[in-house]
Amino acid sequence: MKHLVPENAPSITIGVMQRMKTPTPHKPCKRYVSGVLNAPIKTLTALTLFFVCGLPLHAQDEGGAKIVSPVADGTPALPASPKELPAFTVRSTTVRQMEDRKIIMQRVSDPGLPDPPPPPPPTTKEELEALRASPEWQERIDDHKESKLILLSAAVVDGKATLVRWYHDGEEFQAWSNVNFNHLSGFAEFESDRTRYSFIMAVGDISTAKELELEWPGKPPELGVDYPAFTLVKGDESKGYALAMMIALHDLYENEQDKLVAAHDGRLRARAEREAWLRANPPQPKDTVIQFWRRETPAKTNGGSSNTEGAK
Repeated sequence: MKHLVPENAPSITIGVMQRMKTPTPHKPCKRYVSGVLNAPIKTLTALTLFFVCGLPLHAQDEGGAKIVSPVADGTPALPASPKELPAFTVRSTTVRQMEDRKIIMQRVSDPGLPDPPPPPPPTTKEELEALRASPEWQERIDDHKESKLILLSAAVVDGKATLVRWYHDGEEFQAWSNVNFNHLSGFAEFESDRTRYSFIMAVGDISTAKELELEWPGKPPELGVDYPAFTLVKGDESKGYALAMMIALHDLYENEQDKLVAAHDGRLRARAEREAWLRANPPQPKDTVIQFWRRETPAKTNGGSSNTEGAK
């Protein structure tokens, strides 16, 4: 188009034309496969090659997702330390008989437990300014990542594909993933290169052998790829921030797959062992004992006193 621009045209005009010709920077994203559900099988290969999404750069991470919290693998938790209780003096007892146990209410003498410690004093303006000027605070600011809470529901079909549902800015999104989201259970937090996610998910299993179960989600599509990926069923695919969480989850699965699968297998083994033990050793109902008392010397609150009850 050089011949269309006059030689004496201001340089700013050329600059504007050049900016108009420059597309918005995008980065290839192998995690999201577009157009699968509406395409015939014959064109699936072409879609996989040519419709892999290009999300805006600000909506993507670099694929370094990792787990930053413990992962439950079926290992029994350490038993809690026994509580040290005071020697209670029972003043009166009331018993209520239930079908298979008793509820025993015992009024006891005030054991004289210490009052809880007072709350710490509020931070002063000078202390806040000193904290913000400290090297430690600056280091925390430099290393800070945006925090987000994930609320998902996931329906796993035959342990292979998963229909995932979530909301972003009030809009519902649904996507089919070729990842078994049961493997993405057992931990609370993970992070990508730019974001730290807190993770809450409701997950259940569906079998194609039971046709009634498939009436709601339908049959999972074939994505045509051999790595963790997903395709959108509902929602605006141009909203990169809404998909960034799913991209990070699939990056996480590729990076931590062996660990996640092993932990899931461990949880299944532990659950089966626990169920077998309970069948062999059915729990016996136990009586419930509730002990309570009136404070003989009520703690003062805000310069006054109040009658309070204590209980164990």
